[in-house]
Amino acid sequence: MSSSLKVINRGLIRLGVPPLASLSDRSAQSMAADSLYTEIKKAALAEFPWSFALRETDLPELSVPSGQKRWSDLSHTYQLPTDAVKVLGLLNYGGYRLTGDQLHTDEKKPRLVYIANVSESHWPEFFQKVVSFDFAASVAVTLTDEVNRADVMYQQAQLARRTARAIDSQQTPSPVLKLMQIYLRRGYNPMMS
Repeated sequence: MSSSLKVINRGLIRLGVPPLASLSDRSAQSMAADSLYTEIKKAALAEFPWSFALRETDLPELSVPSGQKRWSDLSHTYQLPTDAVKVLGLLNYGGYRLTGDQLHTDEKKPRLVYIANVSESHWPEFFQKVVSFDFAASVAVTLTDEVNRADVMYQQAQLARRTARAIDSQQTPSPVLKLMQIYLRRGYNPMMS
């Protein structure tokens, strides 16, 4: 089982910096971890349809008066899940628009496929490696004053990312692959539906 502290400490060790005992002290390492880690984690989760972070759910409809609708051409407004990091699409492949934490569509009962903000305890080892290298690359200059070390960490993060995507791609369920084909198809734009 992993935690944010363990992933952060892996990044620090990669830099040759002593690991943190906790995230609550006010050392330079702890302050860098507090300010950057959550951003790095969410960005890494959002960049790919990771199988361990995929979720599927029905959306609760919001009651929005017609004069206050953000998109008057779309008849329904739904609340996105609070743990959503990235929306991948609707299972029925319907068009939609996003506004903040709301999804607007003409679909009456949309079923959402999305990437969730999954806790570290659910991350596979290959993803922990990606985030620890990303973290190390982000704090390398601040903690070591060495630009070369930041470059090395960035290159290692890219290598770890390619490996992780290859491993995870073998585990991606077919509904997600279908959604990816539709949304990546040339000329298709869900905003124009």
